[in-house]
Amino acid sequence: DSDASEYKGAPKSIYNVFRMLSNLGNNMFRVSLKPNDEFAGVIATKTQDRIAILVYNYIDPEIVRSYLSRNISTLSGAERKALLNLITSDKLEKIMLRQLDISKMRLSKKLKALLKKAQELNDRAEKFKSTTRNVNMSIKNIKGNYLYQRYVVDSSCSTNCAFTPLEEKNLNLSEPYKETLALNPYSVNMIILSKKPAEPEGTAGATIEQPAAENIEKVSSPIDSKEKAP
Repeated sequence: DSDASEYKGAPKSIYNVFRMLSNLGNNMFRVSLKPNDEFAGVIATKTQDRIAILVYNYIDPEIVRSYLSRNISTLSGAERKALLNLITSDKLEKIMLRQLDISKMRLSKKLKALLKKAQELNDRAEKFKSTTRNVNMSIKNIKGNYLYQRYVVDSSCSTNCAFTPLEEKNLNLSEPYKETLALNPYSVNMIILSKKPAEPEGTAGATIEQPAAENIEKVSSPIDSKEKAP
């Protein structure tokens, strides 16, 4: 309440999301450019001495209209007019609620297929609004000692949230690193792998670091991309 005498402003949770974005590197892996999931996605970046991976789970509340808007250019003039009539007559909402059978409607095959896909996305959106999704992440060709930090923004904090790692650990990477992230609805995770400096020569137990090949193999289930970084 800005009228209260003790009023003090505080950043909302979206502020920390922008802080995550500011921590991304300026070199993006091409795997980030090919999302194949309507709700979850990944942005993977690198700098000379660290890798930053942002994974998000956003359920678009207007997923049906968003999907139809992106694909309306593929329809003919008559099909666009038919789609508009469905929207203005409230039949579209009934179709999404499965109160109308698409197969029995007098529509073209292409428009029926488009509405069927929108219907499936609507069903998934309703499910994912209250369901945690698991993302399997695999990172390869990175060797040496790294500091692992994972930041999370979700419904557990709405304002004045501390921007501190939820998880922090040291990793000695010699094999592909695999992890399963549990993504809450409307959440963002950021993983930062910072390369630790090599220990001085002559130190007991010192190891020689191998140069990082800097290659993220894949992020799959639900984000499944087989293309490797350059």
